[in-house]
Amino acid sequence: MDSTIKLLLADVDGTLVTPDKVLTDRAVDAVRRLGEAGILFAVTSGRPPRGMSMLIEPLNLTTPIAAFNGGILVNRDMSVIEQRVVPEDLVVPVAELNASFGLDTWVYRGADWYVPDPKGAHVARETATVRFEPKVMASLDGLTSDVTKLVGVSDDLDAVARASEAAHDQFGDHVAAARSQPYYLDVTHPDANKGAVAQYLARTY
Repeated sequence: MDSTIKLLLADVDGTLVTPDKVLTDRAVDAVRRLGEAGILFAVTSGRPPRGMSMLIEPLNLTTPIAAFNGGILVNRDMSVIEQRVVPEDLVVPVAELNASFGLDTWVYRGADWYVPDPKGAHVARETATVRFEPKVMASLDGLTSDVTKLVGVSDDLDAVARASEAAHDQFGDHVAAARSQPYYLDVTHPDANKGAVAQYLARTY
């Protein structure tokens, strides 16, 4: 029987993997059976591209991988198909806004992840999730171009919420600002979102 479903797009954390970040045999088998039914399978996530590389072989991914919720689309070999970056002139202002609320700022640029303090809040958790180490930055000098995501980080959850509201007020539609977790404020290009990923895949296939 021909399925009216042609492609399934899945989130990763909280959807494809367990709360312990494990890709189960059951999930792998489900994706295999989709392929046997002629249904394409694709993934999107707020993770960086390297943070999804461990899914490629077990799931035999052939579709573009949409990292940073579509901020960057890569092939299996991590070569870039296209990317949507934070406007360069807003990188420092976003970091300054985060700092005004007591949030650290992480920078995702290309294949690299930069943090101001390797022992800072949630760095160890994120390292375990994405399975690679961050680089340590002393400042944003030289790091404002080709930034696909900025993350404000704090365990003061009220401060993160207030920073999110302030980002909307200050930057309007020039960026997308949303809490991916109560302790993370993600700032990306306004078109870096899962809906845009679904539209891209629909056009492509």
